Amino acid sequence: MQKFIFKFGLVSVLIGGFLAVYAFVFSGFFTSSEAAINDGQQKSLVMPKQNARPRNVDIGAADVPEAEYRVRLARIRQFTDAGSFEELVKEGDEIQVVWAANGGERFAKLILEVMNAFGYSPISDGHPEVRSLSDKYATVALERADSYSLESEQYLLMRLRYFPDLPSFNEEEALKLRNSSKMWLHLLTRLERENDHSFDPYTALRKQLVPPEDPRWNGVLLQMQISPPEDPSSSGVVDPVAKARYQAEMAEYYEKRKKQRDQYNLLNVAEVAEPWGTKFLANVYSKPPFSREELSTLLSEYPIAESLRRSILKARDDLVPSSHP
Repeated sequence: MQKFIFKFGLVSVLIGGFLAVYAFVFSGFFTSSEAAINDGQQKSLVMPKQNARPRNVDIGAADVPEAEYRVRLARIRQFTDAGSFEELVKEGDEIQVVWAANGGERFAKLILEVMNAFGYSPISDGHPEVRSLSDKYATVALERADSYSLESEQYLLMRLRYFPDLPSFNEEEALKLRNSSKMWLHLLTRLERENDHSFDPYTALRKQLVPPEDPRWNGVLLQMQISPPEDPSSSGVVDPVAKARYQAEMAEYYEKRKKQRDQYNLLNVAEVAEPWGTKFLANVYSKPPFSREELSTLLSEYPIAESLRRSILKARDDLVPSSHP
């Protein structure tokens, strides 16, 4: 997935600071061994069905209205600052019940904000159940991953636990983890489908060296190489043919800009999602009642890259003695 783009300190085009805001929430992901989600709580929430995924995610009429989103966001942050665990749970449950059936990018961001609040130490220290609650919210929200951006789907997936300290999984845990595994493969499939393998960052960008602050590496500034065509009306003469050509060139220009943004965004997500997804699947399918054969069958059902499929199987085999199925 062209990981070399990110080496040598290259600055990401789109991911900005969003990952940094939520990163600390996910730090306990690979070490948590809490019990599975309370089944009664899970069933009390809306569990919508998965629809066909659109290629591009747009804010639609079914999403949380902008004004409502801002009010909810402010309220969540107010409860977080006050350390009001009960109010946060009430808010999260209400958001799920009202908007989970439709989904939408704003809905996903509100759920992520609630889970981020659960990582606030005055809340998490006094309420160990926040891990199960986060897992519950993420599981329900991911049923509508069709309507989320790549980033939001990724962050929700990073809330799903696999109980690494358990020697095996009971029936309830196994059912949950099979579902979670499919959700991870859902994102990995989307990344493969939407990745343009012909995309070459060096034809779309140019390197401009800048004085490095750290002598250990050269600071590199990435800039868009393409620039808007000159507007014919700027010359004072508006020729209909020239104007039509200009409009077509502008449309092509903005399409190229969007393609660049989409591809760099995808590469940023893949840089995190592929190793996380690989580790999740390898750990789940390294313990009873799961087997390598079951994992191989599952992977064959999703059109992920062949190299990624082999990496997942190898990661699983590295965790399991050769005598284990």
